[in-house]
Amino acid sequence: MKVSLRAIVAMLLATIAVSIFRLSIDTIGTRFGGIPSGLPPLQFPRFRPDLIHTLLPSALTVGMLGAIESLLSATVADRMTGHRHRPNIELIAQGVANMATPL
Repeated sequence: MKVSLRAIVAMLLATIAVSIFRLSIDTIGTRFGGIPSGLPPLQFPRFRPDLIHTLLPSALTVGMLGAIESLLSATVADRMTGHRHRPNIELIAQGVANMATPL
């Protein structure tokens, strides 16, 4: 058996065992109260200047990795489609999305 098939069989057997023996297990609903059906309210995060020095290196690293990954993916898509992407627009859109996401 392949590893993925073993994982599927194990999951099915565990599901059957839980159903037959009425085992108590945590679900998203029991642990976290369910999955919200809407978006959370828009709010601005509290600015903490004392964290800038601590978080700046990690933020720059994640930002650079995100930019590199995005541009490499766009280059691969360019080769597959025969079109050319606009890297400045790509990075500006990613920056806007990264600023809007925490809100």
